Amino acid sequence: MRAQEFIAAREAVGLTQLAFSQKLGLPLQTIQAIEDGEAEAPGFYALAIDMIRLQSASDRMNVIGLSPQLQSLVSKLGRQLYPS
Repeated sequence: MRAQEFIAAREAVGLTQLAFSQKLGLPLQTIQAIEDGEAEAPGFYALAIDMIRLQSASDRMNVIGLSPQLQSLVSKLGRQLYPS
């Protein structure tokens, strides 16, 4: 995950660097290094970030801000849980 993707993910859920670091269980310095392009986020961070996005969407009761893949997954699960 590149710096811009990482920043966009954090901003999409409305978290500061500090709050994001706490949600991910990472030192603030790690978040800053990734966002400054000094370090690259390992691929498994994407999964943790998706979990934060899902929690945020659940809190807001709105899937806006989720990636298209997550929006599709949420829609599919919703149809399975709440069929018409």
